[in-house]
Amino acid sequence: MSLRIRLDGHDVKEDDLTDQGKVTIKNLSFVEARLLELRKQQVLLTKAMNTYVSDLKIEIVRNKTGVDLRSILGEE
Repeated sequence: MSLRIRLDGHDVKEDDLTDQGKVTIKNLSFVEARLLELRKQQVLLTKAMNTYVSDLKIEIVRNKTGVDLRSILGEE
């Protein structure tokens, strides 16, 4: 059974491609998988960055006012 690829709205059978076309499809598949992996990593890194920023804000408030927001907000 031949793999079908949808390209610009047209279905193409992998068997109809040249060897170079098949290699190009594999390369495209690799790039798409890598982009998905990097997007997921970006989400995780953005979450970490936001946590660090929040921690810094809490520390700045504590140092300037003596108020520990973590104890007020119930965070550890």
